[in-house]
Order: sequence, then C-alpha cells, then structure tokens
Amino acid sequence: MNFAAKFGIASRLGVLLAVVVVVTAGVTTYSAYDVSRDLLVASAKNELLASTKVLARRIQLSRNEIVRNLQVLAHYPATVAALQGGGMTPRDQLADLFALVMDANPGYYQVRLIALADFGLEQVRIDRDGTKLVRVVGDDLQEKGHYPYVFDTARLAAGEIYLSRIVINHERGAHSGLERPTVQLATPVVGNSGEVLGVVVINVDLNGTFTQLA
Repeated sequence: MNFAAKFGIASRLGVLLAVVVVVTAGVTTYSAYDVSRDLLVASAKNELLASTKVLARRIQLSRNEIVRNLQVLAHYPATVAALQGGGMTPRDQLADLFALVMDANPGYYQVRLIALADFGLEQVRIDRDGTKLVRVVGDDLQEKGHYPYVFDTARLAAGEIYLSRIVINHERGAHSGLERPTVQLATPVVGNSGEVLGVVVINVDLNGTFTQLA
C-alpha cells in the first residue's frame, strides 16, 4: 500500500509538474510573441513616420522651389512690360523664359501670365503636350478672370503666394494637364505705382506626388 501510495503521489506530482512546465512554456511563448509583435509594430510605426517626414520635406522643398520661380517671373521686367502694352517683344521674352522654367521642372504642365484687364485674358501661356512645350497664342488665349487663382491672387500683396485646393483639371485646352490632379500656385504682378496688373500662375501635376504617397 505504501508503495502504491507513493507511486500514486509520484504520478500526480509528475503530471502536475508536466502541466506546470507546459503552462510555463505557453506563457513564455506568448510573452515572446507579444513582445515581438510590439517590436514589429513599433518598428513599422517608426518607418512610416520617417517616410512621412521625408515625403513632407520633399513636398515642402518642391513648394519652395515653385514659390521662388513665381517670384522671379513676377519681378522679371518683361512681365510688367507685357501687362502695360509693351507689344510682342516682352511677351516673346516671357514665352522663352516660361519654356526654360518648364523644361527644368517636368512637374509643371502650364505657366501663364494673366492680365486683370479684359476679364483676365491670358497674355503669355506655355503648355506641356506630352514631350513637347506648346505656346498658345491668338484666339486660343482664354479669359480666366472668373477663376479663384486669378481674382483671389489679385487681392494679395506683392510677393504673397496663392495656393489652390487639389482639383482635377477640367479647363479647356490644357493639353497634358487635362483631367489630371493639379494644384495652382500664383502670385500678383505689381506695377511701378503699386497697382496689381495681373498674375503669374504655375499649374503643377500631382501624379508624381501621389506615386510617392502610394
């Protein structure tokens, strides 16, 4: 009886010990999994945050570059001359300069000088059409005075920048920019006496930005 009792106690202790070992192993495994999962989540968050900061930095640098280009174009002597009846010479000079700016910045698909007179008639306009740059002239120049990027920009002080909402471009005759996500940045062109004569507008294709976001 004593042997049987001892054997029974030993068996029960063995089973209990086995259960304790299994439970301990399970808890240890779960704890390791939980810690590993938290580490993976934290690592993913850090990588996403770093990527977001890099992208935000790139967008800010791109915006700053557009602002600099706008300010150069708005202060270029031919810009004011083109809005003050200087004939075709300043317009031709501006068209060449607009083309150079667009050639150096593939994300720009349209650069324009728009007068406040004549219901916001475009004075100089360069469009991107595939791999080509196209100057729009004559009767193809359009009145844009009813668009916010014209009348809102006209209320700004010299050097201030208008930034539109992101929209799908539906404007007629926009070549490569038609039906594409875009944002417009603009700045007023101020005459020698301080009056706003017109606006310079750069249309930016956002497909590249969306690709980076993806």
